[in-house]
Amino acid sequence: MQNKNQPTSILIISILMFFCSHAFSQSALDYEKALKSFNQENFDDAYIYLKNALQDKPSHLQSKLMMADILLRRNQTRAAIIEYQESLLLGADLDIAYLPLAQAYSRIMEYEKVIRLLTNKLSANNNFEISILQAIAYENLERFNKALEKYENALELQPKNITALNNLASFYLRQDNIVQSKIFIIKALNVNPRNPFTLHIKGQINEKEGHIQKALALFKEAYIILPTAPFISRSLANTYVSLKQLDKARDVVDKILIITPDEPFIMLLSARLYGMNDNNELAVKAYEEITKKMALIPNEQLLKQSELLLVSGLALYMTGNYETARSKLSNYVSQNPESLYAIGILVDTHIRLDESKVALKIMETHYDIIKNNLSLSLVLCDLYIQTNKIHQCQRFITELRKNHNAKRVFDLMQVKILQARNKHQKALSYFEQHFTNATGQEVKKVAVMLYLQNGQKKRALGLVNELIELVPGNLAYQLLKVEVLIRLQQFQDAQKINSIVLAANLDIFSAKYNQANLYYLKKEYQQAHTYAENLLKENAYSFRLYVLQGNILLSLGKLEKAKDKFTSAKLFNRENVIPYEKIISIYQTLKDFPSALKELDRLQKSHFLDPKYILLRANIYIQQHALEQAAEQYVKLYIIWSKAKDHQQLLYLGQQQRIAKIYDDAETTLLRALELLPNYLYAKIELMRLYINIGEITKAEAIISSLPQKIQKNSNIQVILGDVAQTKNQLESAQIHYLTALNSNNNYRVAVIKLYNLAKDKNMGTDKFVSTLEGIIDKYPTAYFHRHILADFFYYQGDTLPR
Repeated sequence: MQNKNQPTSILIISILMFFCSHAFSQSALDYEKALKSFNQENFDDAYIYLKNALQDKPSHLQSKLMMADILLRRNQTRAAIIEYQESLLLGADLDIAYLPLAQAYSRIMEYEKVIRLLTNKLSANNNFEISILQAIAYENLERFNKALEKYENALELQPKNITALNNLASFYLRQDNIVQSKIFIIKALNVNPRNPFTLHIKGQINEKEGHIQKALALFKEAYIILPTAPFISRSLANTYVSLKQLDKARDVVDKILIITPDEPFIMLLSARLYGMNDNNELAVKAYEEITKKMALIPNEQLLKQSELLLVSGLALYMTGNYETARSKLSNYVSQNPESLYAIGILVDTHIRLDESKVALKIMETHYDIIKNNLSLSLVLCDLYIQTNKIHQCQRFITELRKNHNAKRVFDLMQVKILQARNKHQKALSYFEQHFTNATGQEVKKVAVMLYLQNGQKKRALGLVNELIELVPGNLAYQLLKVEVLIRLQQFQDAQKINSIVLAANLDIFSAKYNQANLYYLKKEYQQAHTYAENLLKENAYSFRLYVLQGNILLSLGKLEKAKDKFTSAKLFNRENVIPYEKIISIYQTLKDFPSALKELDRLQKSHFLDPKYILLRANIYIQQHALEQAAEQYVKLYIIWSKAKDHQQLLYLGQQQRIAKIYDDAETTLLRALELLPNYLYAKIELMRLYINIGEITKAEAIISSLPQKIQKNSNIQVILGDVAQTKNQLESAQIHYLTALNSNNNYRVAVIKLYNLAKDKNMGTDKFVSTLEGIIDKYPTAYFHRHILADFFYYQGDTLPR
C-alpha cells in the first residue's frame, strides 16, 4: 500500500538538500575569499572569512589549516595548536601540519611535545627542520647528549646545509668546546663565506678566545650583510662598549631600535649606554620604556620566558621599582637557581628594601654556588655582619682564605668584623697596618666609617669628598656624605645633599630614611613623626624605621606609643639589642622596675655574660633599693673583669660599688685593679675616696704618703688632700688644697664645687673664692660653669654678680 505521507517526505528532503547545497556553496565561497586575502597577505580579512567558513563547516580541513597559520601569525599560539591538532585528527597531511605545530610548541616552550613528534614519515626537508627544532628542545631541557644527536641527524639529512652547520657550531660554543665549534664554522664558511650567522658565530669564538678586534671585524661584517638582526647588532654594540667606543655603540643601537623598537634586550643595552655616559636622566627614561613594554607581556608568558623575566626585573631594578623587581627577579632565580648574576641583583634589591634577613636567607639557600664566587661571598659576609651573625662571617672568611688568593679583600673584611664587634680602635690599627694608602673605592668607603667611629670626622669627610670626585654621579657616595655630615652635626648641609638624592626620584629608601632622621635630629619632632609614619606604610618591615619612630615618640613624650614601636621593631630583628634596651629604659623612666627586669631577662637569654647588661641589672636593683641583689651582679662583673685582667673596668666597677655604698666589695675590686697595675694612679685615687667615705683616713693618708712629691701636686691628689683636711676639720688647709687643684687646672669643676661648699656652708675663704673665680671669668669669658657657680653664690649671699 502506498504511503500517503510520501509527497511530504520528498518535499522535506528537497528542502534539506537545497539548504545543504547552499551551506556548502557558502562555505566554499568564504574559503575562496579567505584564500585570496591570504595570498594578498591581508590576514585580518582572511581570518574573518575563515571564521565564517568554519562556522558553516567546522570540519573543513583546508580552512582549519589556513586558520592555524593565521593564528600563529597573530601570536595566538595556543589557539593555533588546537587547530593543527584537530586538523591531524581530520587526516591532515603530516608534511603540512607537523612543522608549524612543532614551531608552535617551541614558541610556548612545550619542549617535550616537540620531542614526541615522529619524523620518520615526513619528507626529507620537514624531517630536517623538525630535527633542528627537536635538538633545540633537548638543549633547552639540558639533555645535551640527545640535542647533539638530533643536530647530527639533521646534518646527515643535509650535509651541506649551512643552518645545520651553524647550529652545531653554536652548540659546541655553548658547551665551551671551541675546537669542535671551529671545525663546523670552517665547513659553514666553505658553503657560504658571506653568511651573516656564520660570521657572527665566528666572531663569538674570537670573542671567547679574547681576540676582541677580530671579533669586532666579524660582527661588523655580519652587521653590514644583515643589519636587521637584533642579536648581531647586540654583539656589535657590546663589543664597542667593551672597547669604550660608546658613540659607535650608540649609533648601532639607535639604528636597530628604528627597525625593532620593542626589542627588549636592545632597549636594555640602550639604557646601559646612557648610564655609561653619565646621562642618568636618559638612562632612567630608557629603562622606564622597557618596563612599559614588559608590562604588556602576560605574567604567564614572562614566567615561561625566563630571559624576558630577567630583563623585566632588571628594568624595574634600574628604575628604582624595587618591590616589583623583587617579584620578577625571585621568579627568575627560582627557574635559574645557578644564575649568580641574578642572585646578586635579587639580593641587592632586598638590601635596598631594608630586608637584610630575607637577602641572607636567599644567599644561604644558594650557598653551595655562592661560596665559589668571591664577590658574592663577600656580600654574604656583609649580610652576616648586618644581621649580628658576626661569628659566621669570621668562620666563612677563614674558609674563603683557603680557596681564594685575595689577601687584601679578606683583610678589609677583617676590619669590618672588628667594627661590628665595636672594637673600633683595634679596627683602625688593623686597617692602618694592612692598608698604608686608602686606594680603591671599597677601601675608601670602609675608611670613612672607621674614621667616623674613631672620632676623626673631618678626616672621614675629606675621604668621602674624594669618593665623590672619583664618581660624581654615584648616589651611594652622596648618601655616605650625608651620614658623615650628620655625625658632624652639620644638619643643613646634610639636608641639601639628601634633597638632591630624593630629587632623583629613584625611590631610594635610605634617602627617605635620612629625611625622617634629619627632621628628628633638627628637633622637628612632629614633622619627623608624620614623615616616618608615612614611610612605614611603604616599608612596613623596616627595623631601623621602627626604631627611629620609637625615638621620635620618646622625644614627643609618648612613652607608651614609643614602646609599641620598639616592640614592633623586635619582630623584624630579634637579634638586635636596641629595641630591648629602649624598652627597658622606658620602664625605668616609668619606674616599672619589674617589667624592666622581665625585658632584661629576654635580652640576657642571648647575652647572659655581657657585662653591659649585668651592670644594667645592678642599676635597676639600685633603683629598687635592693642593694644585696645589686651587689650580687657586681660580684659577677668582678669575676669577669678580674679574669680578663681588665684594670680599667675594675676601676669603674669599684667606683660604682663605692657610689652604691657597697664599700667592702669596692675595696676588694680596687685592690685587685692595683694588683694588676700597682702604679695605677686613678685606682689609688678612687681607693682614697673610698677610705675617706668610710672614715679610714689613716689608710688614705698612707696611700698619699707613698706617692712621689711630683704626683702629690696632681690636681686630683690635691682634692683628696683637701677632703682629708676637711674630714679633720682643717678647713683652711682644705681650702689651700682645693685652690691649688683649681690653679693647676682652672676647669676642674670638682675643685670649684668644693671651694663653693666651703665658702657657702662653712663661710671659709669667701673673698679668695670670689676673687679666684672672677679672675678665671675675666681670663675666659666663656667659662659659663664658673659664672653660674659665682652667680649662685652671690644670690645665696644676697648680692649680684659685678660686671
